Amino acid sequence: LGADVRNYTKIYKNFIWATRVAFAHSGGDKRIMYQMGGVDNWISPQVSQYTPTRPQQDYAFIAQANNMRGYKQNARNGNTYALINTEFRLPVLTTFMKRPIQSPLLKNLQLIAFADLGSAWQGLLPTTEKLQNNTYLPSYNSNSQVNLVIVDVTGGVCLGYGGGIRTSVFGYFMRLDAASNVDDGGLLFHFSIGTDF
Repeated sequence: LGADVRNYTKIYKNFIWATRVAFAHSGGDKRIMYQMGGVDNWISPQVSQYTPTRPQQDYAFIAQANNMRGYKQNARNGNTYALINTEFRLPVLTTFMKRPIQSPLLKNLQLIAFADLGSAWQGLLPTTEKLQNNTYLPSYNSNSQVNLVIVDVTGGVCLGYGGGIRTSVFGYFMRLDAASNVDDGGLLFHFSIGTDF
C-alpha cells in the first residue's frame, strides 16, 4: 500500500518549487523492509552498518525509500515509511537569457536548494517507540562480550537539507548534492544519474 503525490509550482519563468509526499506500508508474513537514506541511482553509495533490523521481523525484500539526502542508506528502516521532499529548482541560463541555448550542458544547468523530511518504522502507525532507531555496536545480533547501545535522541525523524547542481552530460542527466542532516551535522555528497522526482 503506498502513495506518491507531486506538485510543481511556477515561481518565475522556468524557476519552480517542486514538492513530493510519499508513503508506503508493507504487511503480511513476508514484508518489504524500506531503507531510508541517500538518493536514487547514487554512484558509490554509502550504507549505514549500525542501524539494525528490528528484532522478530521477517523481511522478504528490501527497497530504498529515497530521497533522503544528508544520510547514508539504511539510516532508518522498517516496513512503513513517510517522506516529504521539497526543492527550489533554478535553471540558471534559460531563466534569465532570452536567446536560445544550443548546448545541452548549459541549457539543462540547474541550481537547487532542498530539504527532505521523513522516517521509517515498524507497523502501520508511528509511535515514539516505533520511530526510535537505536544504534547497536558492534551489531544487534553480535555474540561479543560487550555491546554498546546508542539511544536515538532524534525522535526517529530524518531531516536533511542542502544544495545541488544538475545538468546533462552526453545525454545523461547528472546530479550532485551537498547535504547535511540534523543527526550529526556532517556533510555528505550524493552524485547520481537520472532526473529528480
